[in-house]
This record gives sequence, structure tokens and C-alpha cells, in this order.
Amino acid sequence: MVVRGADRPPPLRPLSAGPLGVLPKNPRGFTVIELCIVVLIIGVLIGTATPFFLSFLDAERTRAAAREVAVLLNQARQLAITKNSSYTVQVDQPNNRLRFCSGTAVCADDTAAWKGAGTDSSGYFKLTNESKIACGGSPTFSALGAATTAATLRVQNSNGTSSSYVVVSASGRIQTASSGTCS
Repeated sequence: MVVRGADRPPPLRPLSAGPLGVLPKNPRGFTVIELCIVVLIIGVLIGTATPFFLSFLDAERTRAAAREVAVLLNQARQLAITKNSSYTVQVDQPNNRLRFCSGTAVCADDTAAWKGAGTDSSGYFKLTNESKIACGGSPTFSALGAATTAATLRVQNSNGTSSSYVVVSASGRIQTASSGTCS
């Protein structure tokens, strides 16, 4: 026996009216206006946050470069202790690099410069990001690790909008700071 309509879906029920007595046109989706408003709100939030994020990024790059300089200065200090000899950090500001010179004076030639991992053929370390060493002296570390010549170096980002300082105290302690005066 064949039952008529057995393969048909059940009939649809009529939609009930909403709280205002109006039937929604599309009960399962969003209108174009609602989607446009959401996109507009997201655009305003992104537009507001972008300048703050970019300035944060510049400041972080500068602080990272200052930490890199501090690590290099600590390496010079450890080299002086290990070799039981004084080492001077020679800062080449125009070329944005530095090197370690044996003794208490800057290197007269490349033979007095320490050469090791991360240096070029002249013994220079180059900063890895676009930051630069804007000013500062050339600290000298004694065989005991103390700085016979203390110094403060200022590290700036490439466009000069952010700076951080690396301070070498007379005891040989090296730290980064947000403010300072070059010496």
C-alpha cells in the first residue's frame, strides 16, 4: 500500500509575531545596517589603537637596543676579568658600532681590538636593529671588573623619537635607565 505524501516534509508552521507585533523578515541573520555598524565600530577601535601601538613598538625597539648595548658592555667587563687586564669600550657613533680595546685607551689600530663571535674583521660589534648610539663615553673596565672610567650612553631609535640610557657606574655595574645624561 502506498501512502500519499510520505516522502514530503511536514508543513511549515506560521511564524509568531515579535514583541511589537511585527514579523521579522529574516529571523536567522543580521541586516546589512547591523553589519555595517559592527565594521564601523571595529574600524574606529583599530584607528584609535594604531598610533599607541606604533609608539609602544618604537619604545620597545629602543629598550631592546639599550639592553643589547648593556649585554655588550657586560661582555667587555667579563673579558677584562677573564684576561686579568683592562679593556676599554670604543664607541664609534657615526657608524653605530663599538669594540673592545686592550688597555686603558681606545684602539690605535685593529691589532689592539678584541675579535670574537659577533665582531667584524676590525673587532666591531654592530647594533642589530635600526637604533643608534647617540652619545656617550668610552668606559674602561679594570681586571677586577670595576669601571675606571664610568660612562652613560644614550641609545635612540632610527627616527630619534625614543631614547634609552645605559649607565656604567664606577663599581662596574651596568644598567639601563629611561632617563640620564651622556658622559
